[in-house]
Amino acid sequence: MPNSLPRLRMDLDFMPSPDPERPGLLIRDPFQYSDVMLIVPPPMVPLLEMFDGQTTTNDLREMLMRMSGDPNVDALEKSFLDTLSLSGFLQDEVFESKREARHKAFAEATVRVASHAGTAYPATKEEAQSVFSEYMRGDEPYAEGNLVAIAAPHVSPFGGVDCYRAAYRALRPEHRERTFVILGTSHYGEPNRFGLTRKNFITPFGEAVTDTALVDELATAAPGAIEMEDYCHATEHSIEFQVAFLQHTLDGPGRTSSLLAADGRPMMTGGLLGPDGRPVTASSRGHQVKILPILCGAYAHSIYEGGLPENDEHVARFLGALGEMAARRSRDLVFILGVDMAHMGVRYGDQITAVTGGEEMQEVEQRDQARIAALNAGDAPAFWELVQQNQDDLKWCGASPLYTFAKAVPQARGVLRRYGQWNIDEASVVSFAGMTFTA
Repeated sequence: MPNSLPRLRMDLDFMPSPDPERPGLLIRDPFQYSDVMLIVPPPMVPLLEMFDGQTTTNDLREMLMRMSGDPNVDALEKSFLDTLSLSGFLQDEVFESKREARHKAFAEATVRVASHAGTAYPATKEEAQSVFSEYMRGDEPYAEGNLVAIAAPHVSPFGGVDCYRAAYRALRPEHRERTFVILGTSHYGEPNRFGLTRKNFITPFGEAVTDTALVDELATAAPGAIEMEDYCHATEHSIEFQVAFLQHTLDGPGRTSSLLAADGRPMMTGGLLGPDGRPVTASSRGHQVKILPILCGAYAHSIYEGGLPENDEHVARFLGALGEMAARRSRDLVFILGVDMAHMGVRYGDQITAVTGGEEMQEVEQRDQARIAALNAGDAPAFWELVQQNQDDLKWCGASPLYTFAKAVPQARGVLRRYGQWNIDEASVVSFAGMTFTA
């Protein structure tokens, strides 16, 4: 009796090959259980539909024989099956072994290491400092009142650099000792849940310290909403990029000279004394950015079924706990929102070829701006009503962190500093913005 083919994993990334000399379908694993990137040639792409857990090996052989015109397809069949399996792309024992090993490694790790250094940005401190210094080159920081949050993209830094710079220019020396509550999009996490970790974050700039007391406070207050030591943290870029920009902006070259008190003397840090008996200043003692990293799962039920996100009791409990924390610690917390906005074009399943500046993307910008205006006005219900239209056909992957912030800090009012769109490939566009929020 023929065996059923295993299922193809549907949590993989599928997109057109970016290499014109190697056309086909690019498959990669966003969870990094596998580091393989596979390009399936166009004639073989239809074969992937057969890996549904019901189609048999005989069905696959018959299809291969029709395609090749050769009755002897044993080697071709074995090669195709082995390639998918060994890549970790099938729901089989090979994948389960890879998955178990990765989860175990993350659970046992003492820190969260940078998973995108060397691809999205440089892997060495010297190179990263040079590149980020160029990214941040521009005007002086904003001189404004009580900063409570910034919103920056989480697209690759080189694609959204103007908006990253527009957001991070709001940070000033007095913010160095704050704890930064980073609300990032959980691209692959469980809907209506929040991923936490107690691990410190490592980037080429050094180690950012996670405030474990605040992590535990949220985990205790809203246990049903929390995924503790969420594996998604291991691979998610929406927080990692913010940590790197925070470290460079607050601790990068040339920043220590500006860390002066109002009387022009170096800022003191806790009255510590150095080996020479002199007080230790912020510039002479190593500084580590303090963070509270939170991955926000999509509010999918609300978008597709209606109602508000907080109609889910677990979401409501988490929003309440975060809001209480924000109110109690308003003097020493700053929120960082790692958010992209619209995702349009072929890569994202649309029938249009999206081009920055094109007619379709001009309409997208108008709709983006309406959502941004609602956020800036502190009108969370109006913002979410716009998101729910057409079940969020703009595909904002920053909607849940933005709504979470708007509910937790309802007194915040925003300013759009920069809006941008970027062709992530020749047929697809991502939009994003740099924003600041004050109380």
